[in-house]
Amino acid sequence: MKESRALAGNTDWQTTHRVVRRPLRQGGGRLLVALGGPGLLVLLVLATALGAQPAALGVPPAAPSPTPLRDAPTPQPTVGRAATRTALPPPAPPAPPIPTPPAPPIPIPPAPPILARARPAAEDTPTPAPAPVSLMPFGVPYPTFADAQHGWVVLPLCDEAGACTTWLRTTADGGTSWQTRPLPAGDVAGIRFATARDGWVISPGHFFTTHDGGLTWADTAGPGPTGLPEPGPGAAWAFGQTCTPTCRPGLFRSPDNGHTWQATRYPPIQGTVQQMIPQGARDAWVLSAAEVPGHDSSALHLLATHDAGQTWRALPTPCGATEEAQLGAAAPGQLWLLCGDLPLPQQQKRLYRSADGGHAWQLVGAADGLRRQDLPAGVLGDLAVAAPDQAWLALQQPAALYRTTDGGRTWHPAITLGDDAPVGQVQFVDAQHGWWGAMGHLYRTSDGGDHWVDLGLP
Repeated sequence: MKESRALAGNTDWQTTHRVVRRPLRQGGGRLLVALGGPGLLVLLVLATALGAQPAALGVPPAAPSPTPLRDAPTPQPTVGRAATRTALPPPAPPAPPIPTPPAPPIPIPPAPPILARARPAAEDTPTPAPAPVSLMPFGVPYPTFADAQHGWVVLPLCDEAGACTTWLRTTADGGTSWQTRPLPAGDVAGIRFATARDGWVISPGHFFTTHDGGLTWADTAGPGPTGLPEPGPGAAWAFGQTCTPTCRPGLFRSPDNGHTWQATRYPPIQGTVQQMIPQGARDAWVLSAAEVPGHDSSALHLLATHDAGQTWRALPTPCGATEEAQLGAAAPGQLWLLCGDLPLPQQQKRLYRSADGGHAWQLVGAADGLRRQDLPAGVLGDLAVAAPDQAWLALQQPAALYRTTDGGRTWHPAITLGDDAPVGQVQFVDAQHGWWGAMGHLYRTSDGGDHWVDLGLP
């Protein structure tokens, strides 16, 4: 298309050819006819010497003279062929037309291949696929780390056409470098690792287990664990179903990081499970929420076991009716409970702590928008307790990460992004090493939160 437009726009090239040829075809013929007689013969001889033919000049060829030229010892030469007789030769054959010098080439800028050629698409040179655009699960990375070095992140990578492929990214140096590993399923609902080799992936109707760091996966779906396990010191816990023969909800415990699972007594859960916090080989807490009839909020329920799930006891919760809550623990029997109301920019929040495993609670801080503002403003994202008096609070609107080192009485910003963007999970494997995902980036600290490094997209 660019080539045709360039040629069509060059009218000077076409006009030049018309100016050169028009006088030979029209004006020259009229001039010769007007001269006639002897003048005509002189002009014919001159034109012949120049390489033109009478016919080309618009004049019929002259007839041969009836009288030989006896006084000319040498015959007149004929243009284009040697003379063989002394008599005036017959009219010479038409000479080739006067060559016209070719016009100089017109430079044409190269056009893109798809415009310059009209071939089928299959014959064109393959075009590289568009660079993938990374999209995170729920917009942010949700990392799972087994220790200070070994971690995993599930990433769906999408091209510009919207076709997505889910990848598993793994690191063995705390997130400095990443490698890609295969996933057992494309629709991943969650991933969790207990050690550098033992982990799980859940997807609808599937429960995958790996014992080689994610190189291979085995689907063990069926009666048994179906929910994402919660690993703890000494045991991992997972919800699922038991079928004996009727299937019903079940709770399972593994003392060997998922190699074997044992069914325990199912706790009397009200509503839906929100969190499970294991502590030690025999202690665990389950937080659930049930809708309150006639209200837009939920009532929290807390259950605890201290005998590996053989018995469960209901514990009081200080939040009352609430919209969301986060439960955390860093030492046996020391619990943190953060309650939040409607998720508005000035969300009301209350923080409680218990030193006896949830039997009694103490209000530590609040943000009610009126008298108390002990907690940072924003919408509750995640709570991670790294040590008995050290915790991390991720908030939205604006996105920021805060730290407390005095048991929740005061909070200080560690990372402030300042945008209304989703934030991900905060995870600490000990008091020094932690990670946080937000706005497509993964952040890491190796000194208890004094400094954070932006690792970018894993």
